[in-house]
Amino acid sequence: MSYTLSTEKTWAATLDDLGETFRKWGIRNWSVMPSRPMSRARWQNTEDRRVTVRYVPRKDGDEITLTMDVQNRAEDNLRVLYLAIEALRMNEARGIADLVREAYLQLPAPAKTRDPYEVLGVRPDAPAEVIDSAYRALAKQRHPDAGGTDDAMTELNEARDRIAQDRNHA
Repeated sequence: MSYTLSTEKTWAATLDDLGETFRKWGIRNWSVMPSRPMSRARWQNTEDRRVTVRYVPRKDGDEITLTMDVQNRAEDNLRVLYLAIEALRMNEARGIADLVREAYLQLPAPAKTRDPYEVLGVRPDAPAEVIDSAYRALAKQRHPDAGGTDDAMTELNEARDRIAQDRNHA
């Protein structure tokens, strides 16, 4: 993750900001899940800190769903979503929404990463010893010197590193 945000804004303050953005944009149909964050300051897995904002723009009526779970806290994920939605609103207000959309469509699609626990074939609540054992067993199969590929080994290493990072932030 190259961008991290740690907001001092409370969940309620960001909800108020989000509500004001939607009001200015003329959007009445919107929701946030969860309706409030868990009480812990940091979460062990991405599901506990995941935030989803759904809204229906006034123009076409198709629901838009935005989800964020890469920040360390649910409050931070909600704030990132608010900032993104406010930027979308401002792009439209400035008359550059079509230009920005055109620019994004010319970019290559982002690489899709699999859940690190899926890559290692372990459960999110698995002890560190089980994760290490699964990593070593899979590394023996996926290493390029053992008939695997560089891509397979890179995915395995990144999965192990992401799990370690998540657990260190817990």
